[in-house]
Amino acid sequence: CRVNKLCRMAEAKGKMISSQSLSTLLLKKMSDKETGIQTEPTEPVGDPPAANFSVDPLAEFSSWYPPVWSPLSEQDYSLVDVPAGTQAYRSVRDLFYETLPETMVDLISIQQVQNLLHWEKYQRHKVYMQKQHTKSKEPLERHLFHGTSKEASEDICHNNFDPRMAGVNGTSHGFGSYFATTALFSSGYCATVHRDDVHQMFLAKVLVGKVSVGKHNLRRPPPITSKRSQCRLYDTCVDNMDKPTMFVVFDSCQCYPYYLIKYKDLPEEIQI
Repeated sequence: CRVNKLCRMAEAKGKMISSQSLSTLLLKKMSDKETGIQTEPTEPVGDPPAANFSVDPLAEFSSWYPPVWSPLSEQDYSLVDVPAGTQAYRSVRDLFYETLPETMVDLISIQQVQNLLHWEKYQRHKVYMQKQHTKSKEPLERHLFHGTSKEASEDICHNNFDPRMAGVNGTSHGFGSYFATTALFSSGYCATVHRDDVHQMFLAKVLVGKVSVGKHNLRRPPPITSKRSQCRLYDTCVDNMDKPTMFVVFDSCQCYPYYLIKYKDLPEEIQI
């Protein structure tokens, strides 16, 4: 039965589940199954199962960990190669190719970043923001690009995007971490020494929430109202409200380096 299954999973990890917690979890699972309503992700009892690359990693999922994740290692983070030809690979590749097609670049690899610490922070913040935006019609989460250097990519995999590092590539819309809606825009920030060097670009999960136009001197999003008693802030800043091309995040819990894409520029665009 489900009760015994949950208890066995907890015992395998050396954890205890109180009767109250177990009842709450079972009721939640039963309610979700009966109503068909997708609710906030439930914290796991154990590690993620074997990776399932046959699913679309850019689609919404209800599990705590991405279904494409492999069992977690003891390292701070791990980079897992996504096999070419799988649904997971095609989903990320196609989004990348929308503005940087294969006539312009040579796609070398797509790797998923598995960092338990920062994924936990991101998921907990997502649950919090879901409760704050129950009436919003705008998407809470978006998949956005972030171009960077090889050295910086290693730091991001380990420590996540860090708004405290703002200013390295400009602060036109605030002192935060910048993400673009297209790979082409982000490619301008993939710093390399030589043209034939490998470029590094992240496809990130970003909790954009409620947005406002940014300003160069902002160190956090502006308040939603001008009343001094109102402490509620916007979640992110953008360059344009009607059709944003970049988002600025001031809290590292609102972003996660989902995939690391490596590619090279072709000598000249190939005509197909």
